[in-house]
Amino acid sequence: MSDYVDKELGIKSSKGLEKYLKKQLGIDIRVYKLPSRTLIIYPIDNVLHEEFISGSVIYVMKVDTINKVIENIKAKIEYERF
Repeated sequence: MSDYVDKELGIKSSKGLEKYLKKQLGIDIRVYKLPSRTLIIYPIDNVLHEEFISGSVIYVMKVDTINKVIENIKAKIEYERF
């Protein structure tokens, strides 16, 4: 069993990652591929926040990496709203 996002989650592009994160978190998210990393931008209470993932090739990212990003974003949402 592979632990890469392309095999496990069917994500092969930044748009695919964007759709997956939107579905998991229920908030508007934008994903941009940069030369050496991936930028994730999302609003919480009308303030933009960002997360970076090392690496810009989406399909070779690990599922654990994506799960950590989701956990970080959820933690920021909880912190900002309370």
